[in-house]
Amino acid sequence: MKQKLDHLLERLAAEPADRSLHLLEQHVWARLEANATAGVGWKAQMGLGAACVGLALGLGTLAGGITTAQPSGEFAAFSPHATLAPSTLLEGRR
Repeated sequence: MKQKLDHLLERLAAEPADRSLHLLEQHVWARLEANATAGVGWKAQMGLGAACVGLALGLGTLAGGITTAQPSGEFAAFSPHATLAPSTLLEGRR
């Protein structure tokens, strides 16, 4: 696969460019400016983004409060049968 990819990249490098890139930056800035003037302002977009983040945090807090972890009563952290030990979680309780 690597040899085929190398061959394809060599062929691509040997071909001339299909378009000129000397005005690329000017085209990018013109398009950004057109988008900025045509749509909603950045302040409104930031407000909408902040509202979405707030809603996500609120829903996460609500869901986290509903399903809180219950202590198992077992405190032996180095016990082979500890509730949250990786061996217990991977193998299951015996």
